[in-house]
Amino acid sequence: ILLSDVLWFNTVSYFGKHYGGDRSYFWLSHMCDLVTTLDPRKEFVYDFCSAILSWEAGAPQDSVKLLTRAIETFPDNWRFYYLRGFTSMFFLKDEDAARNDFLLASKLPDAPPIVARLLAKKMVLSGDLEEALVFLGEMMRNARDRHQQQALEERYQEVRYELDFQNLEKALRFYEQMTGKRPASLGDLVKQGIVKNLPLDPFGGSYYLDSNTGEVTSTSNHKRLGIGT
Repeated sequence: ILLSDVLWFNTVSYFGKHYGGDRSYFWLSHMCDLVTTLDPRKEFVYDFCSAILSWEAGAPQDSVKLLTRAIETFPDNWRFYYLRGFTSMFFLKDEDAARNDFLLASKLPDAPPIVARLLAKKMVLSGDLEEALVFLGEMMRNARDRHQQQALEERYQEVRYELDFQNLEKALRFYEQMTGKRPASLGDLVKQGIVKNLPLDPFGGSYYLDSNTGEVTSTSNHKRLGIGT
């Protein structure tokens, strides 16, 4: 257990160093695997590593592998089924695996309503950005490490940004269908009651309608995720 503790300290330090630097995490999955092999009872390690591997390191397959070990170690913990199901659904687009995990989680004691809601909605290939925000919000509340918290918050802002674009684009199409013309500005969507108000760009910019392209854009010019469309 002592060796596992030392390796865990090194794992968190490794992540923090690369999160503040090149954001390349070549050894992270291997380190998480070693920590949980040496001491599979560390629940917080599964939480930390599964979130970072999926959302920051771009390795959802490794996250699923790690969460499978967590489920084998803690078969009555609904949370690990939920985390694995969400990873399968949102990152790997595996509808069957996600539905099965949500079903298993929903049958366990203390499972919250969100698990049943995800199962009921049968969220599939396209993913659901609103549910992703709920998921990330929960992960942020449970994050122990400062760098993990920052990484999850950044992902939250990126998903929020993408969702704003998609909602505004849908409102724009509805306006055109209703009036037969393009609006002069996004403010017209508010005037027509299509949207209650314009969202605030989480990256500090303002959304507007590009007069040249007729497309929704933002003064922040942050790169879109391009998911869940």
